[in-house]
Amino acid sequence: MGLEELKKQIAKDMEEQIKEIEKQTSLESKELLSQATKQVKDYEKQKQEETQKQIAELTRREEALVELEGNKLVQEAKREAINAVFASLRDKLQTLPAKERSTIIKDLIAKAKTEIDVATVYVNKDDVPSIKNAKSEEIMGGVIAENKDGSVRVDYSFDSLLQEFRQEMLSTLSEKLF
Repeated sequence: MGLEELKKQIAKDMEEQIKEIEKQTSLESKELLSQATKQVKDYEKQKQEETQKQIAELTRREEALVELEGNKLVQEAKREAINAVFASLRDKLQTLPAKERSTIIKDLIAKAKTEIDVATVYVNKDDVPSIKNAKSEEIMGGVIAENKDGSVRVDYSFDSLLQEFRQEMLSTLSEKLF
């Protein structure tokens, strides 16, 4: 074998090795590209799932806040309705005709007499003329009765009775409305 043939053989072997290296490199590149594409898709899928979870959580929170706000508005409307009912009742008590007020006050005095020995009776200044021996007191109406030495008082003023009634009814109304 001559030098020329040896050169040709070496060149041929090198070309075959280069082709094999190129083939191997191409296969490795395709495999790396395939793996990278898969990783990108997996990453995109993971991020999309995380985004969907975050959106769902934010939506759930927003819905809960809206529901809470709605409940607060309903509760406030119910409280306002209760207050309006008691304000209306208070107005009706304040505007009772004199004859009716007088009858109610006399009934309240009789009730007070069952509890204490009534010596002094206090009524609204407008009711003093219709109730014998009554003294004026800053009350909406009704009566405050007192024993002789002033140590015991029974408060049947409209203010006190309305407040007591409100407390009793508030629990019942709360159960039904709230």
